[in-house]
Amino acid sequence: MKILILLFSNWVLATEPNMCPINKNVAEDMRILESDFTKERAESATKLLAGIIDGSITSYSSFNVYNAQKLVTGFILKKNALDAAAADKDFRKKEFCSFMEKSAWWYD
Repeated sequence: MKILILLFSNWVLATEPNMCPINKNVAEDMRILESDFTKERAESATKLLAGIIDGSITSYSSFNVYNAQKLVTGFILKKNALDAAAADKDFRKKEFCSFMEKSAWWYD
């Protein structure tokens, strides 16, 4: 039963419509998808950045830093767009979609 629920929840997440158009100018394998901006990934990225800052993580590439920053920023902008009051919803959505257009690609 747990597997069925997990499969169904993954299907629901996978079929959730995007708020923003997909940037076709970014290679498919380099695109950061809206579904990549999750609380769990943002928390993991924050821990990585905190470890680099406090010195407990000493081996990393600059790409790790850039990608972690994008995950945190994208998650916050997406959350703001989803949680915005009706009067603020369009502005927050445009803010997130602008980020998706200009910055939603992985450093590699």
